[in-house]
Amino acid sequence: MKKLREVVGQLAIPLIAIGGITPDRVRSVIEAGASGIAVMSGIWEAVDPLEAVHAYTKALLRMEVS
Repeated sequence: MKKLREVVGQLAIPLIAIGGITPDRVRSVIEAGASGIAVMSGIWEAVDPLEAVHAYTKALLRMEVS
């Protein structure tokens, strides 16, 4: 996440993180400065894509509550 923080610190625009994002990594990515996430393979390659969507949604909602 150090590299992500460095990149975010050099930008004047929002950064959307993509690549390697799992529900377990959502918090650290957002805390590192990303404005949001984009997910592809985490959903498309999931055994149950709808459940994967719910897992990402829950991770993001936990960020709002904290």
